[in-house]
Amino acid sequence: MQILGADAVAPVLGLTTAELARLEAVERPMSFEQQRILATAILILSDGHPELRRGAISLLAQLDAANEFVRGTTQRHSGPPPKNRW
Repeated sequence: MQILGADAVAPVLGLTTAELARLEAVERPMSFEQQRILATAILILSDGHPELRRGAISLLAQLDAANEFVRGTTQRHSGPPPKNRW
C-alpha cells in the first residue's frame, strides 16, 4: 500500500483512509471476495507500478484456482505431478 498510498486505494474500495488503516491493523484472513476486490482495485490503480500489477494479476489467478478447487473443477494430487513423456 505504501507505493500507491491509502489516499488512492481507499476510495476505490469504498472506504475512508481511516477504515483502510483499521483493516490493515486487523490480523485475520480476508475472504476470497475481499481479496478479489483488493486485487482488482490495485490492478486498476497500478499504472506505472509493474510490480503491483504483477502481484494483483497473480492474486487474481490464485483466487480463480482456489474457486475451481472449491467447485471441484480441479483436484489436489496425492503424489507428485505426472511427468509428460512426449
